[in-house]
Amino acid sequence: MTHVDPGEQVSARRKRAAAPLIGPNLWDAPAPSVPRPTSEDAADAQGKTKRAIDRITILRALAWQSEGLTRDQIAEDTGISPNTVRPRIVELVVLGLVSDTRIKRLTQTGSPAAVCEITAKGRIALGATK
Repeated sequence: MTHVDPGEQVSARRKRAAAPLIGPNLWDAPAPSVPRPTSEDAADAQGKTKRAIDRITILRALAWQSEGLTRDQIAEDTGISPNTVRPRIVELVVLGLVSDTRIKRLTQTGSPAAVCEITAKGRIALGATK
């Protein structure tokens, strides 16, 4: 039977921890591109009806704004949580009802944010014409 000194194990772990990071560090790591089970569970728990109502509410808010809105502005105008607005915008973009413009506006924190606009298809879906 071989005896390993626990102090040596800790020392080896510290050496590995002190080694310089190879690749992206905590600040440079890319955002995950794979949906997480917790996000999917949260979306399922919300229900299809609630998601559809949120999408319609967002489309209506965008239809009233000829210059478009950022996601934060949509959340403020509609009262929908910003954490809910973001995935609904993604769904609306995929459906072709909303477009993410190349226009940027500063948020309240001073960060640039993309402006979203309703598309012609989105207006048709609302029953409105331009």
